[in-house]
Amino acid sequence: MKKYSKWLLILPLLVFSGCQQENKEKETEKLSEAESAFVWQTDQEKKFGGHDYTVSSDELESELSDRFNIELPASYFEFEEAYQEGFSIEGVTKTENEYQITGSDYELMVSRETGFAKEEELVSLGTVKATYEYMSNAKQVKLASQQLEILNWVGDDQFHGKSLEDTLKKLGEILKLDDVDQLVTDFKEKIADEEAIKGELITVYADKEDARIKKTLTVQYTDKGVVEGIYANVSDNQK
Repeated sequence: MKKYSKWLLILPLLVFSGCQQENKEKETEKLSEAESAFVWQTDQEKKFGGHDYTVSSDELESELSDRFNIELPASYFEFEEAYQEGFSIEGVTKTENEYQITGSDYELMVSRETGFAKEEELVSLGTVKATYEYMSNAKQVKLASQQLEILNWVGDDQFHGKSLEDTLKKLGEILKLDDVDQLVTDFKEKIADEEAIKGELITVYADKEDARIKKTLTVQYTDKGVVEGIYANVSDNQK
């Protein structure tokens, strides 16, 4: 009986040890290069605190570094550039706001709106956001998500960009998606039926819900089948 009792004591330890090893292996699984490009974190002792103010582009880098110990990824500015290049059409003028910094103890967001106007009326608006999360248990800050939202004015039922396909290709490249050309080709097939896309959100690309680094690229159409919005998102869902 004593011999069996010893085994009964040892087995739970073996199971526990095995679980620990399995969890450790999961934690150390390497992200791909396309995933790790959107991962950023650093040690941080203090919370963000409440904030709501604007800074100029000249002040932005030093403000984020000195005050919050964070930095914006290159992809943030690439999203801005993609919108500005894709929607700088003939006859429009660019309107550009300062960067907005808003936050609470555990979350900080950096955003900016840029628009293009025709006769002082906006015909498109691009907003880029980066959200940071403070993890109190680990005493760290991580880049939680990035988002680009492009809104197209639909009052005249027109698309006020240069080329939807080119814009989607550029965004796919920024998101580091595989085979961007094929994704855009598949998208074109989805929108070939003009009736079917009316009022629909059409997916160009979407990762699974439980993806560690989740990326999505979608296009929203109005009830008349006009492009209303283009959305690119990437989030770090690692715990």
